Formats: sequence, structure tokens, C-alpha cells
Amino acid sequence: MLQTAQEYEKAFERYSDEDPYYSLELESEKAPGVPIKSDWEKARKMAQFLKYFYELTLRVSATSRPTSHTYFHEIADVLVLLRQWCHSEDTLCKEMGQKMLVKYYKYWGEKYGERPGDREKRGEKDKGDQLLNIVIFFCVGIDPRFKLSNYVKMATMVMFGDEIGQKLWATVNTYFSALFEEYRELYAPSPSDKVPAETQETPEFCSGLMSSIIAQQMSNKGSANTTVKSELDKYLSEDNEELSKSFDIMKWWKNNATRFPIMSRMARDLLAIPISTVASESAFSSGGRTLDDFRTSLTPTMVERLVCTNDWLRGNNYISVEEDTDELAKLEEEIGALAISKDSTTATAS
Repeated sequence: MLQTAQEYEKAFERYSDEDPYYSLELESEKAPGVPIKSDWEKARKMAQFLKYFYELTLRVSATSRPTSHTYFHEIADVLVLLRQWCHSEDTLCKEMGQKMLVKYYKYWGEKYGERPGDREKRGEKDKGDQLLNIVIFFCVGIDPRFKLSNYVKMATMVMFGDEIGQKLWATVNTYFSALFEEYRELYAPSPSDKVPAETQETPEFCSGLMSSIIAQQMSNKGSANTTVKSELDKYLSEDNEELSKSFDIMKWWKNNATRFPIMSRMARDLLAIPISTVASESAFSSGGRTLDDFRTSLTPTMVERLVCTNDWLRGNNYISVEEDTDELAKLEEEIGALAISKDSTTATAS
């Protein structure tokens, strides 16, 4: 709205000359007044500031691609932007940034909406309690372009300070490993699925006398001296993927599922978490959401069927009900034919 209004700045200036009622109505007792040059300057600054949040809203409201692995980067960028505005020389920008930063810490800072270090200034012990859901770090951890790298660690320090950031980072690593262990217990192959040691073939070059002596000593000492990297360690030790806009994280995990079978299951569940479940149109609509008597009287079974049908229709083979009437009729015929075939098969069997 602000961007559109800027295009008509000169038109508003001429409007006051051509229509006397324009100025009379806007300069009345309760009216806001005619926009002047300083108002247009404020509109340009606010449009520039709010443009980022408009683009952010479009990104987090996406429904046809995963968004959970971008959550950490989005809230980190917002924090950097607000801090820059808090140190702006412009009074309007500085005041707006400070108010929004308070809101930011209310949702993603410490408890009670405080900034990091506020308790220390009051002489209280800083417990480092965070409102930021730790799963956000797990989601960026399964992104092969970042993982739990120094970039994510340093970004955590910038957001929460060195002292609290170190504690939070240690907690993230501990819980990420614990989550992997839970998945390994659920999805790791059972011992019966593994090939027994006695049935494994020994390479020809390892059948010498020295090899037998070393093997005997290692078996006597146990497996304590054998270092085996877990799947998580292998994943974290590999080089990160290059940053690219065309990178498809779902495709990457699909292609590497055989190498990381347990990690791929973690990625499947974490990437299924959406940043927002509310469409941007609904979030900013002032009309509200109303349900008529028909919609409120639907049974749970019917609601489930309608949701599933809508999801199928809006899948890869999208069919517009308004435009593709022929395709919709063809789909109904196929469903009807399938139902008739099923009934005839049942009747024949009985």
C-alpha cells in the first residue's frame, strides 16, 4: 500500500489545487490532515523497512516446499535488521526498531520478554532460559549446507551473547545427539539382520600368521580399542554442500537415504514441520473467518474425506474445478468405474 501510494505523490499535491473539498475534509477537526513532504518521507522509510517483512511473510507461508530448515535464518536476519534500526540516526526508524525488538524478545528471547543480560544489570542471576524452540536448531542441523557448523554456532552467539550462546549451543548438540539415538533405537537394524562374524569371508591377504595373531589380541582386548563412527558423526564430518538457490533439500536426502538411513528418517520428520500453518491472506485479513451452519455440522469423517480430496486435487496433477470441467468429469468417471469394478468383484467372490 505504501509503495503504491508513493507513485501518486504528485497526484495528491495537484488534488488539493483542483478539489477544494479534498483539503477541507482532511483538515477538519478529527481528520489526519493533508499529507505533506515529511509524511511522504516517512512513508518511503516505512515502505523500505516493511518490505523485508512482506517478503518474509511470503517465504514462511509457502505450502509446496519445506520451510522448517529456513526458520533459524529468518529469525536471525530479523534480529540483525531490528538492531540496525535501533542504532539508526533517524528518530522514527530508531523508535520503531526499539518497539519491534521488544516484541522480538518476547517470542524468541529469554522468558518474560527480556533481552540477554537484563537480569545481570538488575543484579539477578541469568539462568539463560530461552523461549526459542530448540527444534529450530535441529531443522537447520539436517540441512547439509549448514549442519551444526561454526556458522550456526557464531550466529547463536550473536543472537544471545557469548555466555548464554555457549550454554545454548552445548544444549543443542547434546539434544541433537540424543534425538539421533532415539531414532537409531527405532530404525536401526536388529542384530539378527546383521551377517554373523563367522560367516563373513576373510580376504585372502588377511589370512597370514600375523593377521591371526593381531586378530587374537584384538579379540582378547575387546572392542574398546576399535573406533567406529556413527551415522551422525559421518554426516557431520563430511563437507557442507555449496550454498545455492537451486538446492533441493528433499531431493538431497532422497538421494542419500541409503548412506544415511537413520538420519534420512530424522530429516523426513523435521522437514515436515511448517514454519507457519496460517496462509498470509488469512493472517492479514480483517474480515475474519466465519463458518456457516453447514460447515459446523460436518462429521469428523466427512471433514477428513473433504480435506484428503482437496489435497489430492491440488497435488501434482492439479485440477481447477472452475476451468477444467472436462478433466473433473473424467476423474469422476474413473472413480465410478473403479467402484463398480470393486462391487462386481465382491459379488463374484460371494
